[in-house]
Amino acid sequence: GILSLPEELLVYKLAPFLRAKSLDNLRLTCRYLHHVLRAVVPGLNLQLFPHQINSLSWMRQREEHFMTEYDAMNLGPDNNNNHHHHVRRVDEILHGDVFRSVTCGGVVSIAPRRRMECRGCFWLVNAWSGECWMNCRHYRRRQHHYDKIIAVAQNRKVARGGLLCDDPGLGKTITVLSLILQTCGLSTEKISSHNESIGIRDQDVIEAYWREMLVSQTRKDELSGLTLKLRKCDPEQIFQYPVFDVLLDHEKDLYNRLIKTPICMEDVNHNIRNNFYDGSFESVANDICQIYQNAISYNPPDSIVHEKAQAMKRKMYAIFHEFRQKQLILATGAAKRSNGILGSLIRQKRQNELMETLLPSRGTLLVVPSTLVQHWVEQINLHINFSALSSKPLLIFIHRRHTSFVRYSSHNVETSDYTMYEELCCIKKSHFPFLFIDEITQNLPPEQCLASFLIVLTTTKRFTTEWKNGSFEEELRRDKSNKSFREFNYDASNEYGYPSPCPLLKINWLRLIVDEGHTMGKRGQPTNAIDFASWIFAERRWAMTGTPTPQSIDKDGLGNLFGLLKYLKHDLFTVEHWGEERCKLIMKELKAGNVATFFKLRHLLNLFMIRHTKLDVVQLYKPILKVTRMEMSIPEILAYNTLVSAVQMNLVATSMKGRTSGKQDSLLSARNVKHARQALSNIRLACCGGTHIVPDLSYENKDETMNLMRTKHKADDLTMTLVDNFLERMKNEQLSSCMACGIQLQTLFLLPCGCQICTECVTSDTKVCLVCHREFDVDDFQKLQPGLEYQWKWNIDSQENRGHSSLVSQSLVQMHRDHQESDPMQDVDFHRIQNDISNPALPQRANRRRRNAKHACQFPTMYRNGKCLICFQPHECVLHETLECNICHNKAEECPQEESKAFYISNRLKHLWYQYKDRGTTSTGESKRPLKVLIFSQFRQISNVVGDRLIRRFGLGCIAEYWGQARNLELQKFTLSNDCFCMLLAKEGSHGLNLSFVTHIFFLDEILDKSLECQVVARAYRMGATENVYVEQLVAKHSIEELIVKMNKRDGQHNDMYSKDGSQENEFMSEYYEVKDPPNVSVDATATITTTTTSGNTNSNNRNRVGFLLTNVKIIKPHPIHGGKRKAEKHKDHKKKRIVQFVV
Repeated sequence: GILSLPEELLVYKLAPFLRAKSLDNLRLTCRYLHHVLRAVVPGLNLQLFPHQINSLSWMRQREEHFMTEYDAMNLGPDNNNNHHHHVRRVDEILHGDVFRSVTCGGVVSIAPRRRMECRGCFWLVNAWSGECWMNCRHYRRRQHHYDKIIAVAQNRKVARGGLLCDDPGLGKTITVLSLILQTCGLSTEKISSHNESIGIRDQDVIEAYWREMLVSQTRKDELSGLTLKLRKCDPEQIFQYPVFDVLLDHEKDLYNRLIKTPICMEDVNHNIRNNFYDGSFESVANDICQIYQNAISYNPPDSIVHEKAQAMKRKMYAIFHEFRQKQLILATGAAKRSNGILGSLIRQKRQNELMETLLPSRGTLLVVPSTLVQHWVEQINLHINFSALSSKPLLIFIHRRHTSFVRYSSHNVETSDYTMYEELCCIKKSHFPFLFIDEITQNLPPEQCLASFLIVLTTTKRFTTEWKNGSFEEELRRDKSNKSFREFNYDASNEYGYPSPCPLLKINWLRLIVDEGHTMGKRGQPTNAIDFASWIFAERRWAMTGTPTPQSIDKDGLGNLFGLLKYLKHDLFTVEHWGEERCKLIMKELKAGNVATFFKLRHLLNLFMIRHTKLDVVQLYKPILKVTRMEMSIPEILAYNTLVSAVQMNLVATSMKGRTSGKQDSLLSARNVKHARQALSNIRLACCGGTHIVPDLSYENKDETMNLMRTKHKADDLTMTLVDNFLERMKNEQLSSCMACGIQLQTLFLLPCGCQICTECVTSDTKVCLVCHREFDVDDFQKLQPGLEYQWKWNIDSQENRGHSSLVSQSLVQMHRDHQESDPMQDVDFHRIQNDISNPALPQRANRRRRNAKHACQFPTMYRNGKCLICFQPHECVLHETLECNICHNKAEECPQEESKAFYISNRLKHLWYQYKDRGTTSTGESKRPLKVLIFSQFRQISNVVGDRLIRRFGLGCIAEYWGQARNLELQKFTLSNDCFCMLLAKEGSHGLNLSFVTHIFFLDEILDKSLECQVVARAYRMGATENVYVEQLVAKHSIEELIVKMNKRDGQHNDMYSKDGSQENEFMSEYYEVKDPPNVSVDATATITTTTTSGNTNSNNRNRVGFLLTNVKIIKPHPIHGGKRKAEKHKDHKKKRIVQFVV
């Protein structure tokens, strides 16, 4: 048979030619074929790696069956149930206790040592409350709370999906495509029959409402009122009393033979009063129905009692129906206050009703960032064999704006015309709808069109755009109640006044997959996309991300993790089942150092998450790290010290203890979290250079400071002159010297005595001037400080303003030299030439009537702005060899040395280009990789500054910038052009890109969150790379970047992906920064900034990173300038003489 064939023949010659359904049926025949053929993916042109095969098998197991907590409860540690073979395979990871993993360690299954009287019995222990019960049919009746536990577990669903968290660059895209291809042919059409089998009965809802929301006396009153209505319908009271008492002896024998359970209305009322029914409406209804059924069975059809019993039975059904409808309305309203059985039943009932209105589908909804749409399309076209999916040609529909095209190939048709889709797929049915690509945010086609495709590729921008139109469930509610259930305003509306929900919400998808899924769990982010994702109905839900949680703070990381579990629809962490409180409790225990909580989380993640690191793949070339410490230039140090002084002024002034407290204005206060983060970002920006800071002092603030000095502090004329001179120098970007230590800064503390002292010479305990030794009042000191506003001035902006005039001057000088050399006797009208250069005559554009019409670009004979005179597009000149372009006459400009990092990058790129110019070939005859460099910064301003300098030096054709609307064109230029060897990458490009050909990566700034650094390096450190990638981190000496490096090392936030042989671990000087705790500031416990004073070696998990950095940052001592630095004198007895020197 087939089992006698060799494994290689099965895997590589036979199975790949089967369709997905046939292959799945073949795998189900025996365990051997199920294991051997697990890596066979029909229609995939690749061979999967071992870690991809492992991930694919795990994903198939997670999708195999629908499961509730009750199903997991019956799979205890002594489970031998063969019906759940998918769970049995997971038992190897979960150590035999599935229920513990499902409940995050909340309930633990314990099997007794002695074998119980029935097989499969075990104890369930609630780790939160301490309750325990036995899962055994012989003991269930003895446990009064077991029914409630079972009801909750039956209605609490387990997520059917999970988190694919392989490291970036390990082929998660191929793994997901393999999952889609292996399950091609599955559909959600069979869900309707499944819902009918598990339908929620009205009597179950009523019973749950009566038990949870009504007390015993209220239930008695309701039932008594029900019997009273029936009694009014029976004025003769035929059925009120026992019939057996009025019968004759021979009639009693007949009555006993016919009637097995004699009962009357008096017996029902007696049972109600004695709480015999325990408030059960259905039990009362059955007994009352039995009364009339007994009368019908005993009396002949022509009897008056028989006819009366039939009439009463019809009235009873009408009264019961009205009573049930009333109770259902009350139960639906009370379900909002219930988190128990009633709430679960109502939610399940609504969901079943909603599922009947949804359109079934066989498709997978892929949600990716807008920057990765093209990447997914390329991977699909490159790695999928279209001819193996269907005997029909495939249709690829591209949803574009204002364009209609048709593109034919051998196995597929690409179109953006909806009428062609209807003709090919709906009318003729000659093509198989395979892929729908959503590239814009305009209205989507109808849901019938989307449900027919195998893959629907959309973006998160679609989610945020369609969120304002509401959910499909709300539209159904509006149709029933004729009113809106939303509380926001919007402009878009349909003919009825309400917008129509997105067609994506009207489909019951087979699978929902979100790329970069960590965005679905972010805390504190805009929740439009997250809310929209929760509205989508899908059988299976997946999130694929290489960094599921940030590495900065444990609390935020756990919040992201629980947010992802909510996205997966794991009911344990939803709001309806007290998920928020459960998350807070787990975070609190983990923060307190509870070891048991760690094992609970590990058990939970073993069930829902799979992760492979690059250390598991030996075929990868590890990156080589180099850390370069750079000296900052004098202008950069000046800008950096100005911002640091501003932060220190705030912290010192608000930490002083006076009559009034200034803690509410401190950057460490909870209410100033946004300003603290902005201050930290500003200091980090200053470390990268390219800017200078200008303190701005308004006339009102200056007059206020001068009036306080004159009126309150009785300053003399010499002191007033000193203060006025200090304030004017501050406004004019000039330096002033500290009278205590002599350091020159733009901003200093102004003391009531008139002395100016730097921020590092004053502490929170200072109450005496260090120069004149005069005491001062803390409150007066705080009021005296002038209110400053700091303005950013970028070097590229100032150069652009004077750029045109300098170009004209250079052109005139060059023309003058050429004229003197050629014909010195001839006069030249330089005024006319200057006017021609400034305002050149444009060529005729009458022949270019259509947009982007083909033409030959024309450029002026001398460089003006490097743009074509016809289309105004800049020329992509290449200046890495020649210093002047022969076409646009652009000249290379060297980067100024005062911008230290940009200057270093420019020189480094020149050196690398000459080094990689002629690399030759490898030992196998293959050509070595050309030079391709990535330059990354978290700040767009720094990327713009460095990018401008590099473009000026190497030309626009050598540098690409991956941001904005043209990012795809820039990426294509960087990938395909041999001249473009450098691309600047911003934060939006740190995820999803495949840049395995990159040779070097430069980080312009130290990154706080190391998971982001891991993502950036993973653009090149991934499968497909043929050489090591060299990573270079630039760190400014003595700046806050060194402090960030030191903090990350101390907190253990470092990446293990770098090669130990090639990494250069530079020793940072530890003497410059003496780490201290932030001052004790009373803030809210839930605030982002938490500053508490601890003793000894403190862990950063209990300390806020932003507050730590702002507290420990220091002013950089500038390099000595010959004849420029003024040393402070130490004579304390000649104060007036010193004041005169500083005034001069």
